[in-house]
Order: sequence, then C-alpha cells, then structure tokens
Amino acid sequence: MYVTEKAGPRAKVLDFEGNLISVIAADAFDPNCKNMDVAVDSGGRVYVVDTIRLQVHVFAPTQSEKEAS
Repeated sequence: MYVTEKAGPRAKVLDFEGNLISVIAADAFDPNCKNMDVAVDSGGRVYVVDTIRLQVHVFAPTQSEKEAS
C-alpha cells in the first residue's frame, strides 16, 4: 500500500497490516505540500505530485526492491 503524509511531506510503502516497509521520499517535496496524489505503474515506479511546486516526482525501485517482490 502506498501512502503520502503532509506532516513532513513524504511517501511511504506499508504492508496490508499497516507496517512500514519503506519511506520512498522524505526530502523531495516542498515542506508545505498537502493532499499529494500517488500512483504506481506496472514496473514499480511510484509517481507523487508535489502540490506546491506543481511537479510529478518519479521514483524507481532499486534492484534489491525488485528482487524482493
């Protein structure tokens, strides 16, 4: 499950029980971001909207993350 937070804007990956698996981005967004949309494609790339800078950030999984899935 992919989620975003506004208190310290960041994107995170959680398992289906709500346990933290990974923090995708903690310093890529404007500190005032809120209500960031997130999407994931079939290749595992994560797209997150910076609502202040009006940018879409793209994060690709590392090789170890690809091997784990």
